[in-house]
Amino acid sequence: MSEEETAAADQNRPRLMLIEANDDGRALLEAGMSGQGYQVSAVKTGKEGVIRALEVPPDIFLLNPSLSGLDGIKVIKLI
Repeated sequence: MSEEETAAADQNRPRLMLIEANDDGRALLEAGMSGQGYQVSAVKTGKEGVIRALEVPPDIFLLNPSLSGLDGIKVIKLI
């Protein structure tokens, strides 16, 4: 598959925003969801998630509701 075909295929995949503070958990979820056909944007904090989601709105969120700082509930309300 050419680079152009790969880029076009990536744009057709649903965008998933993953917000998880735990590095191992985030890596595991990112790999698993990418393997299921999602275009994953993974970040560590709620603040990073809000910024990224406003730049490139995801189709679906997967986040920890008890993140420190800006928790998952506040993230959803802001977006």
